[in-house]
Amino acid sequence: MLRRTVLVSLCCLALCASDSMAQKKIRLAVASFVSGCANLPKESNVGQGVADMIITELFKVKQFEIIERNRLDRIMAEKNLAQTDLVEPGAAATAAKLLNCDAIVVGSITEYSVATKTKNLIIGSETRNTYTVRLQFRIVDAATGRTRLTASAFGQVEKKGGSLDVGRLANRWSPVGLGRVGEKTTGNNAFMGEASEKAVKQIVEKIQYAFPPEGYVIKIDGGTVYIDLGKSAAIHKGDKFKVIQIGEAIKHPVTGKLIQGENKEIGLLVVTAVVGDELSKCNIVSGQGQITIGNKIQGEVKDLSEKE
Repeated sequence: MLRRTVLVSLCCLALCASDSMAQKKIRLAVASFVSGCANLPKESNVGQGVADMIITELFKVKQFEIIERNRLDRIMAEKNLAQTDLVEPGAAATAAKLLNCDAIVVGSITEYSVATKTKNLIIGSETRNTYTVRLQFRIVDAATGRTRLTASAFGQVEKKGGSLDVGRLANRWSPVGLGRVGEKTTGNNAFMGEASEKAVKQIVEKIQYAFPPEGYVIKIDGGTVYIDLGKSAAIHKGDKFKVIQIGEAIKHPVTGKLIQGENKEIGLLVVTAVVGDELSKCNIVSGQGQITIGNKIQGEVKDLSEKE
């Protein structure tokens, strides 16, 4: 009987440890971006495309569980909400709660333009097209309705082109003038998509910054500590992590349920190299001799002021 009791207790402790090691994923929804610029019609599907690009990139990040956009669309239809309604944090939070999300990403397209400069040459012309996409977005917490982060993103692509004027080539000694420049707007979906991709990558990185990653110490080699976070969690050299010692589980004297004990901050790590998708090397800033394999780590909130 005693042996059976010990085995049951050990199983409970193992399950508790397994639960503590499992990293809770953040449930995130992304709404279609609305048009905030005059040259982009409000009924345009560009905003849907931007949202889909963000979702595709976020699927690659292990710390998030992404809600499919069609589920959000169904909720909005049921509640008779328009995409523009989600600009209000209260409406955005309501939609996120209905989807059982932790947060929702909403935003607008503030610039979607192509500027073409044409320079006349002796035997033809040279053009330079600049494709620009600017996005503004915010992350709204479902529980509080508060805005966790407001930020912007920018993507730009430049392409050169030109044409040969046979008439000018035949009469190249005549005064044709150099440097006459004109501007106009044109469009090219492929290059606008490329500019959008650049802006979307910035957004995804900032979303990750807004939710500091959590992981574990998996190896210690002298003064070098290895953690299970890397490129897939947008870890960079210089990032800092608090080291947490998980509190010992306490068994409830009446129900027998194991309750998580109090955690304790015991050190600080700084990343010296990102080795792979799920591996980085760190130096110990504080806590030498206390940090052990299996300790939990929590990323520090990053300053986004230089990334606007």
